[in-house]
Amino acid sequence: MCRNKVDKVDLSNKKLSKIGQGAALSILKKYGRASNTSKKMGICPKSKAVHKKLALRRKHRVEKDQSSQANAGVRKLCALNEQRVAEAFGSPFPNFVKVMKNFNISGSYTLKIPNWFSVAHLPGCKTEVTLRNSRGECWTVNSVPDAKLRKNYTFCGGWNTFVRDNDINIGDTCIFELVSHYVMQVHKWECET
Repeated sequence: MCRNKVDKVDLSNKKLSKIGQGAALSILKKYGRASNTSKKMGICPKSKAVHKKLALRRKHRVEKDQSSQANAGVRKLCALNEQRVAEAFGSPFPNFVKVMKNFNISGSYTLKIPNWFSVAHLPGCKTEVTLRNSRGECWTVNSVPDAKLRKNYTFCGGWNTFVRDNDINIGDTCIFELVSHYVMQVHKWECET
């Protein structure tokens, strides 16, 4: 019954309203008879491309918003996790906790050391720090202060090797414990996914 009505739609009639054209096109698409109909109905191919671009932009914007909301949640979780681990970890040695983020384990491969720890335990110049894992293996990393205040330090040179060799991933929690002069014991807890 519907098939008969579809066959009777006259697409050559230029007086069809836009609503009628859209309805006819959707009916034809539904029943597989929409070949070349957009040209017959006077729908501009450029406007179709524009609509596709707009739809794609909307999709990307929604995905970006969802991603940024998820990242905000992860940041809050990381901060809570750092605080919980720091409170639960009892040690006579000075220590700090870091939850690994993307830039810590890829790309720039850097780790920012908390300011309070740097001021209290590191010199005002570039220095080498030894990182030791739970198996007793050691890696030397550069601890570099920022150029201005010399209070904010970053682990850089050698840090990427330590990360790879110890299979450190995003979300893993590491405690850096200063056990002797520029030697840090690193305790790692893997992220539960």
